Amino acid sequence: MLKKKAITIFETNGYKISSKNESVRNIINISLLNIIKIKCVNYNFYELHEIIDCALYIHKNNKKLGIFKKRKNTNKKIDVLSYFCYEYIKNNRRRMPLIRSLIILEKKKRELLDTYFRITNNNYFLLCKIFNNKQIILKSVNKDIQTKTSFLQTINVNNDVKDCNNDNSDSNYNDDDSNDVSNDDSNDNSNDDSNDNSNDDSNDNSNDDSNDDVKDGNDDVKDGNDIYKTDSKCLSNNNYNPKFCDIKNIINKNLKKVEIIKNIGYQSNIEFYLLEDNIHNEIQNKIKTNIDNCIVKKKFIDVDEKVTLYFDGKTGQYNREVNGLLSVYKEKHFPILLSKNDKTKTIFMNYCGEPLCDTNIPSNWKEQLNTIISTLISSHCSNNDMWKNNFLVKDNIIHLVDFGWSTIDECFPYINITTDDVNSHDGLFSLLDSTFERVIDKRLLFSLSL
Repeated sequence: MLKKKAITIFETNGYKISSKNESVRNIINISLLNIIKIKCVNYNFYELHEIIDCALYIHKNNKKLGIFKKRKNTNKKIDVLSYFCYEYIKNNRRRMPLIRSLIILEKKKRELLDTYFRITNNNYFLLCKIFNNKQIILKSVNKDIQTKTSFLQTINVNNDVKDCNNDNSDSNYNDDDSNDVSNDDSNDNSNDDSNDNSNDDSNDNSNDDSNDDVKDGNDDVKDGNDIYKTDSKCLSNNNYNPKFCDIKNIINKNLKKVEIIKNIGYQSNIEFYLLEDNIHNEIQNKIKTNIDNCIVKKKFIDVDEKVTLYFDGKTGQYNREVNGLLSVYKEKHFPILLSKNDKTKTIFMNYCGEPLCDTNIPSNWKEQLNTIISTLISSHCSNNDMWKNNFLVKDNIIHLVDFGWSTIDECFPYINITTDDVNSHDGLFSLLDSTFERVIDKRLLFSLSL
């Protein structure tokens, strides 16, 4: 790294970086942060997610960037640059060049960067290096993960063989035991075949031809990574809740009378509607539940991005959101689905509060998270996207929002909090960051295979 090399040269010549040079450090860090913001503009959310996952993988496994880069004859150039940095520090220049940026990133990108900075303790240099060598490093990281995955698969196979041999020796090759094994295998195969057929049929009706081509083109890549393989068939939730009460008639009559605040997101457009008292009371009487006098409209939009397209684009996002919200309908800590429109891919929900931050964390957050986890389990719903951006707080109550990646079984992007996670962390942000970081291998192996 340029800064480290310059400082190393500086210190080997008898100088030390003292508090007087702290301003130099700050200017360098501010400039690097602004460079990162500028580069983030060129990537959509999931491309940036992939880059940050790659950086976190390198940080988590203490990898040296040199093993991910192609060697080039740039030593002379680096030495010259280091010399000028050294001369700047040596001669105590009052001002270092400062890179400024007026760019304001959208909220999800800011949260993603903040998560990275918390986990890596503001390692700006690592992220900048990956931005500058993106294709080479992503390709090398993918190869590194695949090698590790193949090794894990080999260990699992060897363990299975050992267990099988131990079972056979203990039973003295008892015919009854062998029959049980063969029967289990045949049952498993028949069940798998029937499940595959039924799920394939349901998916064929919902998936577009273009998405089928994308999936078919990547089958060979993912088959070698079964340990992290994502089965898109688990997305067919097809949930139905007889308690659901749609208020579309009330909304259609009175929508123009409310005040609108717009918020444009990456996969959806969000609008907040402040309700008049008579409309508010009518909605509460209709759903037989008290809600705030603000409701949220979420309209899913088309996104030209490989991961989203693989999972059926805005149609898949909409269907999973609706199914997920129906599975936790009127449960505490979750948005209440008020209305849905399959044609326009639009839903209405109640207002769930402000984004989670340092100043609004409830004192009993562990108890609330355990309630959220138990509710999801009993509802047979895996949210898969339980990171900081998707938690809101209202009246000291935590709400888990955004079910656009929810499925019956765990699936991409694999971010799910468990009770063990909750019990093993003293801080909420450290819990969320740990959960986010834990499944980096899975996310990268899947997204880089597309």
